[in-house]
Amino acid sequence: MPPVIDFWQAKSTIYERFINRADVVLWESAWTFALQRCCSSVLLAASLELSEDELVSAVKRQGVPAVSRVVRYQEPQEYVINGALVLGRQD
Repeated sequence: MPPVIDFWQAKSTIYERFINRADVVLWESAWTFALQRCCSSVLLAASLELSEDELVSAVKRQGVPAVSRVVRYQEPQEYVINGALVLGRQD
């Protein structure tokens, strides 16, 4: 079981130290606003056909705005390892 625990602890550390940092969340929010702004007239079905290069080019034409408000479509993922729940562990 230890390799599984090691994996989840490492994943938890990555999310905590890199993905869920406040500056990263604001950077993602800025890109969210920029994409919403430049693609506001694009239908969902048509948006699925846009390449990454097309999206980045569209955002670059208008720029990425400075934001102070977080925009998220789901709560951030967080991984917490509770050793007491590990099968067969007796502390």
